[in-house]
Amino acid sequence: STPNLEPLSLMVCKTTTVLTSEFDITGCTPVRKIDVGEKLEALEEPQKDEGRKMTRVKVRCRKDGQEGYATVTGSQGTTYLVEGQFYICRHSTPITLTPGGRVVRDLEVDELFEVMDGPTKEKKEGTKYIRGRVLSSGEEGWFLQQAGLPWSCSLRCVKVIPLAKDGESPTGEAHRNLAVGEAVEVVDVTKTAEGKLRWEVRTTRDGLTGFVWMSAEATAQEAPFQPA
Repeated sequence: STPNLEPLSLMVCKTTTVLTSEFDITGCTPVRKIDVGEKLEALEEPQKDEGRKMTRVKVRCRKDGQEGYATVTGSQGTTYLVEGQFYICRHSTPITLTPGGRVVRDLEVDELFEVMDGPTKEKKEGTKYIRGRVLSSGEEGWFLQQAGLPWSCSLRCVKVIPLAKDGESPTGEAHRNLAVGEAVEVVDVTKTAEGKLRWEVRTTRDGLTGFVWMSAEATAQEAPFQPA
């Protein structure tokens, strides 16, 4: 199966520079300014301009798709572009505050994020999380990297709440009520079209699997579960 997240090699502008039409800066046409923090996709390996003692590379700007050449390191040793560690989302995956923890929101397909930590393996064999920052919004959290493997964590119930048999409706028939202090294992968390989080959980006491709903905007204090 394909991973939720794929590595993406990007360069980051550290010092303002210029995107040009040709590798050779003599007589080339400036395309536009490259601002600090811009992300660029390298289309070729960086090459040295021996005569001018600088390194240049052909790039595509992520911001507007424009292509051209940019300076990696200048003749005086100034660094303009550096390689960054990024991932691109291939399958929508939850962002959590801790590995396997409370879901903040779903990372959408084609969203980019910058790696800050990880990958980190959870207790379940093969499950990997990466800590990162979403480029479009600045949000930070943990992202499930490995597809096709259920992530889970142990929580305890902090309020009496029905454990529904059916994952289609929060008002459907319930197995029973979960008791305060009861331990559950989270099998999956899904955001519904109605803006609710649907928790699929398995009870430790009797092995029942069912569903619990909560608002996607609920605070940690309002959540039905807390870390065990």
